[in-house]
Amino acid sequence: MASTYVGDFANFVIAHGAPVIFLVIALESLGAPLPGETLLVAVGTAAGIRNADLLPLFLVAWAGAFLGDNAGYALGRWFGQKAIRKFGAHIGLNEARMAGFEATFARYGVFIVAAARFIVPLRQLNGLIAGSLHMPWLRFAIANAIGAALWVGVWLFLSSRFSNLLAHLDKLHGVGIAALVLGALAICTYGVVRYRRHKRG
Repeated sequence: MASTYVGDFANFVIAHGAPVIFLVIALESLGAPLPGETLLVAVGTAAGIRNADLLPLFLVAWAGAFLGDNAGYALGRWFGQKAIRKFGAHIGLNEARMAGFEATFARYGVFIVAAARFIVPLRQLNGLIAGSLHMPWLRFAIANAIGAALWVGVWLFLSSRFSNLLAHLDKLHGVGIAALVLGALAICTYGVVRYRRHKRG
């Protein structure tokens, strides 16, 4: 029973999922509160179940992450400083603090941009912040490309390996179904906890 539903989902993702994957990852990278990591886990699991080639899925997700972050960078570059000058005082962003942030990005920006992929909400604000702080585009693009490749690759690879475990669990019938349900609940609970922590922060 579980294999039927999971198999149907896997077939759908492999056959029609590329535009959805690209759009969700791109919009999340631009700043939208969308479940990019959860989608990558689902896609990787589906690919593992069908023994599908991960490379096309990796390229689609990577392209969405890279282009979405670059769109955020462009918006930050064009409008970020104006927004900071207009509203920064209300959130404690004075000229001295902005100068400090710019100095930090000038020195460690490549590492910050690459690592931010794995941190919520920095992943969503990565490009906007880098553009607002006038980080050179080429440095941002290189760091962004590396960070996006690592983030997409890690989640797709790990989840595709995890699908082998799901296949074995499914052979246990009722136990397998229970494991799938518990796994889904655990993922949802984790997402809710992270969201609430982010809202409180």
